[in-house]
Amino acid sequence: MTLDALAQKYITGNILRSLPKREFGKYMSHPAEALVKEELEKLGVTVFSEGEGKASAGHYDLYTDSNYRIQVKFRSVDGVTPVSKQIYLHNWRQKLQYDLKDFECIIFVICHKDQREPSDWTWCFVKSEDLIDPEDSSKMLQNVPTSILKEGLDWKSKFLEDLSKNSS
Repeated sequence: MTLDALAQKYITGNILRSLPKREFGKYMSHPAEALVKEELEKLGVTVFSEGEGKASAGHYDLYTDSNYRIQVKFRSVDGVTPVSKQIYLHNWRQKLQYDLKDFECIIFVICHKDQREPSDWTWCFVKSEDLIDPEDSSKMLQNVPTSILKEGLDWKSKFLEDLSKNSS
C-alpha cells in the first residue's frame, strides 16, 4: 500500500474531527499553508512554498515573487469570538520568539471552538511591524493582542495593501 492510499483509507474527516485540539492543530499546520497559498493565488499573487522556486531560508512558510515573506499559523481558540482572546505567536516547541526581520506578515487560520470544517474558520492578517516587542524592538511580541487581530479580519485587502506597499 502506498502512503497516498494509506492516507485516503485512514485519514478521514471522522478521524480528524476526533483528534484532541492540540493534535488537530499540529496536523493542520501544513494543510493551512496550502490553503493560504491557494487563496493568495486566487487573488493573482504568485506564491511559493518553502523550497519552491527561488532558494529560500528562514522562519517563514510562503513567499511571493517579490520576496514578501509570509508566516502561516493555524490556531485553535476558545472565546466569545475567534479574535476575542490574544493568540500566541511564538513556537512552543522551540521556545522561539521571532525576529522582526524574519517575515513581513502572519496569516492566522483560526479554528474557533472546535469548528473543524475549513468553511467555518476565520482568517486574519497581521503585519510583523505591528508586533514590535517594547522590551526588544528587534523581536516580535509573543502574543498577538485582540485589537491587532480584529484589525486583520479583512485579511485579503489588508494583505494586498501591504504587499503592494512592500513591493514598491
